Amino acid sequence: MKVAGRVGPAKDTDPKVSLIHRDVVLVVDDDEQILRLVKRVLERAGFECVLCGNGQKAHDAAVEWRPDIILLDLMLGETTGDQILAEIRGDFRTRLIPIVFLTVRGSLKDKVEHLLAGADDYVTKPFIPEELVARLRAVMSRTP
Repeated sequence: MKVAGRVGPAKDTDPKVSLIHRDVVLVVDDDEQILRLVKRVLERAGFECVLCGNGQKAHDAAVEWRPDIILLDLMLGETTGDQILAEIRGDFRTRLIPIVFLTVRGSLKDKVEHLLAGADDYVTKPFIPEELVARLRAVMSRTP
């Protein structure tokens, strides 16, 4: 798990800097290139990214970081996005965190199945950066 751009307390600088809030996105994907691309897109849009390249550690990262939203791949090697979705939704600490799937599986059946299973949105790869950012912001705006 990697952290990208954590805003910490300012030292020897303007005290207002530490008051900046950036929405935190937990990005879970086993493809290093996708992680780097998504990180670049989201940071340019003003998000802070926590990267997790291992599906088995995704739930732990969600508990530790309590991100504002999770961007989750479906196919993660030994585990699946479905399993992670079930773990996150089954844990009282993480059950309300919005989850958006980012995957190559783009059939209507897959989309409907995962939305009904509890995903908040579904974006297919390859993705358009502006669309990804817009969908994340739309999902977050619906979350209390």
